[in-house]
Amino acid sequence: MQILDDGIWQLEAIFDIYYANGCFGVGIVRDSYIYRIPVGAHPKDPPNNQHMAVYYGSYKEGKVGYKGNEYIGNT
Repeated sequence: MQILDDGIWQLEAIFDIYYANGCFGVGIVRDSYIYRIPVGAHPKDPPNNQHMAVYYGSYKEGKVGYKGNEYIGNT
């Protein structure tokens, strides 16, 4: 991870072990919510989806999720 400017970070990730069906994900969690995430929580499910910005999916079929909405085609 590299800090580019105040509040702007760059992150590079390599996924070499995939979840079921070749899926993977990376996201950002609101700092005030981190300690309330239960074990096994999924970022698509409420209330987690209100506090996380997530990129998830599989090859050429990824989605961006934020505030309970999914945006397809941002891969």
